This record gives sequence, C-alpha cells and structure tokens, in this order.
Amino acid sequence: MRNKNYFSEKILLPAYLACCFFLFCGISFPSAVWLSLNDYIEKYKGIAIMEMQRTGIPASITLAQGIVESNYGNSMLAKYSNNHFGIKCRSTWKGASVRLHDDKPNECFRKYNHPYESFIDHSYLLTSSERYATLFNYKSTDYRSWAQGLQKAHYASSKRYARVITSIVEFYGLHYYDTSTYQKYSIHPVYVDMVEKYAQKYGMSPDAAAAITDVQTIPVESEADTSNFNNLTQLIANTVKTEYTVQPGETMYGIARKFGTTVEAIQSLNALPTTQLKAGQIIVVLQ
Repeated sequence: MRNKNYFSEKILLPAYLACCFFLFCGISFPSAVWLSLNDYIEKYKGIAIMEMQRTGIPASITLAQGIVESNYGNSMLAKYSNNHFGIKCRSTWKGASVRLHDDKPNECFRKYNHPYESFIDHSYLLTSSERYATLFNYKSTDYRSWAQGLQKAHYASSKRYARVITSIVEFYGLHYYDTSTYQKYSIHPVYVDMVEKYAQKYGMSPDAAAAITDVQTIPVESEADTSNFNNLTQLIANTVKTEYTVQPGETMYGIARKFGTTVEAIQSLNALPTTQLKAGQIIVVLQ
C-alpha cells in the first residue's frame, strides 16, 4: 500500500499538476517530432497553394515566411500554439493567446487550434492592411517583387529579409508552387470549414478584408522574427549537392524520396521545365 501511495504522490500528482498548468496557461503539448525543412514543405505546401488561389499571395512567399518565422515548424510558438508566422495579438485579436519573451518580455502572441488557422490569419494580415496593399500589384508568380515589397513595408527590420526569402524560394524550388497548373498537393478537409468560420471566430472575414478601404494604419513595427536567418543560411550553405545518374525506370519523385528532397528542388537545381527524366541523364540533387 505504501508503494502505491508513493507512486501516486511522487509520479501521478506532479504529472497531473503539470498538465493542469499547461491547460490553465492556454498552452497545448507540442509534437515531439522534429520536422526537416523538406518535411515542412511537403506538409504545408497544400495550404499555401490554397491560400494563394484564394487571396493572390504567392505560395512560395507564404512557405518561405513560414520556414523563417517558425524555424520550419520547430519553434516553440509553432509547436505549442500553431503560430507559424510569429503574429502578435494586438488590440483587435479575439482569439486565444500565449505569452512569450520576444523583442520585449512577456509579449502576447496569437494561438490557434490548427496550423491552417495560422496560414489563414497570415493571409488576413497581408490583405487587410494598407501597409501591404502595394504587394497585390504584383503577380503571384513574381516572388522576387513580393519579397522586396515585404521588406520595404517593414515586415522585417533586417535588410537581409528579401535576400533570405528569395534564396529559400529558389534553393528549394518553392516558386514551382506559384503556377496555377500545379495540382500535386493534398490538404485536410477542415480547411474549407476554417475559412468559413473565420469571421465568426475572430470577428473578420478574410475574404472581405481585401475589399476594405477604411483600414486603420498599423504602426510600422516589424512582424518578422529574423533570429533564424543565420541557421537557415548555414543550412543552405552546408547542404551537399551531388551528381546522380538516372537509372532505367526511375522517376523524379522516386529520386526525390531516395535523397530526402523534393521534386521541386530537383527541378530548380537543374532548371528542368518538366519532371520527365531519361535513363542515363545526369542531374544534381540535394543530400
């Protein structure tokens, strides 16, 4: 009986109290899985493409910003609060929140029930503010102008922001997702429901945001967390490129899986207009 009480008091009770603490603070338990950058692209390219088709924001820009802001899904904010873009609460926010130390102590960040909500809110941030209005003069395939425009609009304080975003887009072939013919993605059915309920949950329809003309100007304050810049640039610099000879019957998809990369990265590295390969063809792949 003594052993049973010891187990209850020393093991179960602390675990229960810890759970209560996280729930009381509005923090959910994070996934223990560390995402690779390629995993992040595969997991969220679908929502990025859907948001591009809905709002005109290039999928490549959304993915690159998510990679930078969330350390490709591995930041505490992304894991605990599904916030992939480091968006802070501000006075208009009606949803859940979490407190973290950032530029200032104990800052308020938005918390979402699902990562897709973070992507939808990111679209609303760009479409509802006059600060980013000029971005929508660019085509969704012009990712370079979008990256420069975000920097000019002070999305980030770093003068390297546009260069880093563009480097990520081009190195991993994210611009292939900006073409309207790209259909090779999957997305969870909850996305449609989340878009429809956005207004009810957060007090504003993301579809109506683009039509708003009387928008209160947001003070020029950087949205972006650029603390991952050095890590990402180092990751790109340390990524090994190797030549590979295509074997009979091999596909670009199969080769991408073999090397743990993406089809789009192979296309971008080799400037290939299609995914068609021939036996004996020599290509460059990431390792």
